[in-house]
Amino acid sequence: MNLVSDFRRQNQIIAFMHTANTIPWLYFMLGMPLVLIMEGYEASTVGMFQLAGMPAVFKLFWALPVDRFRFQTNHYKKWAAIFIVIYMLVLLSIATLSLQADFYLVFGLVMLAALLSTFIDIPLSALSIKIFDSDKRLRVGGCKSAALFIAFITGGGIMLFFYNHFGWASPLLIMAAILLISLFALLAVKESDDPLDKQQYQLSFRKLIGFFRQSNTGKWSFFLLFYFSFIAAAWIYIKPLLLAQGFSADEVALSVGIWGGLIGATASMNSDRLANYFSKSTLLGLTAALNVIAVGFTSLTMWLQLPDYNYYISVTLVACGVGFSSAIIFAIMMDYARDESRAIDYGLQSSLMTFARILFAAISGSLLASLSYPQLFAGLSVALLLVMLFSFKFAKAVVRN
Repeated sequence: MNLVSDFRRQNQIIAFMHTANTIPWLYFMLGMPLVLIMEGYEASTVGMFQLAGMPAVFKLFWALPVDRFRFQTNHYKKWAAIFIVIYMLVLLSIATLSLQADFYLVFGLVMLAALLSTFIDIPLSALSIKIFDSDKRLRVGGCKSAALFIAFITGGGIMLFFYNHFGWASPLLIMAAILLISLFALLAVKESDDPLDKQQYQLSFRKLIGFFRQSNTGKWSFFLLFYFSFIAAAWIYIKPLLLAQGFSADEVALSVGIWGGLIGATASMNSDRLANYFSKSTLLGLTAALNVIAVGFTSLTMWLQLPDYNYYISVTLVACGVGFSSAIIFAIMMDYARDESRAIDYGLQSSLMTFARILFAAISGSLLASLSYPQLFAGLSVALLLVMLFSFKFAKAVVRN
């Protein structure tokens, strides 16, 4: 098998594994609240399930054992496989329970499933960093971003269809089956063996903070905190925005949940093609400019009361911005992971990015109590404009070729 087809096959397998891993997490985050509402639970109870997103903030700590306790062969594959098996068992356990009779046990297992999903992402991402060369990483980042969009469509939409028509256990059994398929697919991924130098892989505080001693990590930390956070906040609040503008729930589900998800996945998958014409640093700036245009156009559509079809353009632009942004950020994150601490360095960067994304989404929601949607999106546009200016000034410094 030639190198191109071998790369494509392994990249597609790992992307599929990211999809399989993320579908249950998104089902619990996006689908389960709707299930609870249909079952008559109060809003405060529904809000409890948003805590399922919290383990992702602490990926750094979940990454520590992955880099500390090493297998002689197929190190990252074995870590991923162990967590996937436990993940499947947890989903099967939830499927056997009754939401009404075993609510708190269901909630506890959902939190455990969310934690396991976070665990699995760490060795999978570290495996990508290990087996894919730097010149392939934009393609890898694009495929991972596309995988998450596909998981968004599946976990936040398709699994609800199975719940509505086939009952409580059906989506859980399907998601467990998808994980089982991904487990067998993992066997086809080739992982070379690292030398077991205990001194090299010994963890210490000095090694942890050593990440920030790499060149330009201060500037790169700014990108991790702010580059994706504001466009992500726009993507989160574009659904309630459309509802506030008078769109029906079905129209919102189709335009954002299906159309937006497909556009985001397509943008992610094709991000590497732009690398044939632009460098990573140029793409970093151009994508930041696209984010300004996308959110700015959405704000102007509301301020100027433009016809409704402009909101579909807004969804398309914001989805493209999210797709391109996540692809290039994932790609550069891989370049900053050191060989002796791939999982930890990925976990640290992911924790910073996730913390900022959740924080600014929460702040945006709080601001909506006193601001209108046009004002919120105008504020996000200004924030994205500042990020764009920073990107054009420092993109070359943070990108590693």
